Amino acid sequence: MFPYRCAAVAVALAVALAACSSQGGRGDRPVVDERTEALVSLAAAHHKRADLALAQGVRADAKTEMTTLIGAARKAGLTTAEAWDVRFDASGRLARLHLEDEELSEAEAAVVQGLDGADAAPATLVHGHLYQIYGDVLEKKGDARGAVAQHGKAIEVFKVILNRGAP
Repeated sequence: MFPYRCAAVAVALAVALAACSSQGGRGDRPVVDERTEALVSLAAAHHKRADLALAQGVRADAKTEMTTLIGAARKAGLTTAEAWDVRFDASGRLARLHLEDEELSEAEAAVVQGLDGADAAPATLVHGHLYQIYGDVLEKKGDARGAVAQHGKAIEVFKVILNRGAP
């Protein structure tokens, strides 16, 4: 079963938590950029459709949902952490689907596409997880050195997160 299945829910939660902590809130409703909120909602819908496709045994449809979501996220051109996470999450899920189906070139392409421009992205858990998935893909392809390098990038992202606000 897909290990990051609830990632879309985590992304939605991250939007709410980030908005509350960084921008304050109005009453019980956090302040969130409406376009980012729309992208996160779009992601939840595509992930749900992918879940339903997988439940029906139609893996190609699940992959199509993730591919469509990645395209929409790129087209939106949003640079918020939450928008990056939508893209990272969908790319990771698509890569995992390909990896499970032994489609290693497609899995690698999904990760590479997801990480395109990621140097400008903020360090988030989903960002780090995409590097881990890349490492898993490279390991499966027999590239141990590349796998170690990608897991190293994941470690660096996680260290940045751990060091935020540290004494």
